[in-house]
Amino acid sequence: MKRLLLAIGLAIGSILLSYLVMNIPYPLFDSWGTLAFAEFISGNRHSVPFPEDSVFCINTAFDKQLAEATTPEGFKRGTLDVTDRAKLIRLLKIARQSDYRYIFLDIRFPAGLKTENDEELFSLLRDMPRLLISQHRSRVYSIADSTLLDKAALADYGMTAFTGFTRYQYLQKGDESVALRMYRDMDHGDICRHGPFYVSENRLCRNAQYIRIPRRILEREMGNHLMRYPYLGAQLLSWNTEEELVQMMNGRILLVGDFDQDLHSTYVGDVPGAMLSFLAWWELHTGKHTLSTVFLLLLIGSYIILCWLLLCSHRNWYEFVPFLNRVRGTFWRFLLSFVGWGFLFWMIQVVLYCFSDLSLSIAVPTTVFSIISEYKKFKYEDKK
Repeated sequence: MKRLLLAIGLAIGSILLSYLVMNIPYPLFDSWGTLAFAEFISGNRHSVPFPEDSVFCINTAFDKQLAEATTPEGFKRGTLDVTDRAKLIRLLKIARQSDYRYIFLDIRFPAGLKTENDEELFSLLRDMPRLLISQHRSRVYSIADSTLLDKAALADYGMTAFTGFTRYQYLQKGDESVALRMYRDMDHGDICRHGPFYVSENRLCRNAQYIRIPRRILEREMGNHLMRYPYLGAQLLSWNTEEELVQMMNGRILLVGDFDQDLHSTYVGDVPGAMLSFLAWWELHTGKHTLSTVFLLLLIGSYIILCWLLLCSHRNWYEFVPFLNRVRGTFWRFLLSFVGWGFLFWMIQVVLYCFSDLSLSIAVPTTVFSIISEYKKFKYEDKK
């Protein structure tokens, strides 16, 4: 009975600690290839199935103009290229005539860069409903017009040089991300923090969500031979009338930004930043961020069975694997045991992802079961 209670405690503790680890701002125990094998064997069929006609991407990569750069004291420093303000104004005026669903403007408006169209553009942005501007937490970046901060949210992503982009953090040090603001505006949802836990729609949820990414967004053409990321000036404004553009925007989410150079490394390839924010919102929109009760019960049950069998067995992990039993040295035995348990939980992770679209952090259970295995070996040798 004591071993059963201990197994239950270790299982629940492992899952609780895994939840806390998964919500770390920087994915220290992830890598962009964590589920690459699962994506390969599933043919990317578990990627986000958002409808193509729900989003309209507008590429501003080659729509540039020169802006005058000045110091905070007002002294001129030269000129830098920025997104063409006149074309943005024209685009927004056309959008205002349409029945668009939402606009995410993934474009920087840094302080210290001025153009002759800034005042008109910023006034238009303030008056546009259902519009969001990207903001960045950086010492060298601040938005040119502070009145636009009410319409700005963080477009930053937690990542390291070793992991690349794997998880999107919705609440970032108390500030909301682009995806979370879109979720509030369009779905009237929210994520609230209670100590180390996060709640959405009265259910426990993840704050750092593993983002499912469809490979089709890497293709420049869609199935109907239309450009996936058409250029604002050279294609949209040149090839279409205002009436045609209005029809294209009706009922759709407009993503405006640089889809050629603002790219982030993911497990499917380089993905535009604006599209990552959209996919992170889609996870919220479809409720993938909340923890399923059935999933938790299955996970707890699996951990309890594994832990109970390990604790109750008269044979330990090393006796089941003869090669490990021949290894001399506690450190090397523990390392090989860690690799073995890691492979087992990685297989569980792949199966869960393929059948339930859910990502599981395996660092904590791998460590816990490796420690238990080493303890069993120590007790076994002590008895002998």
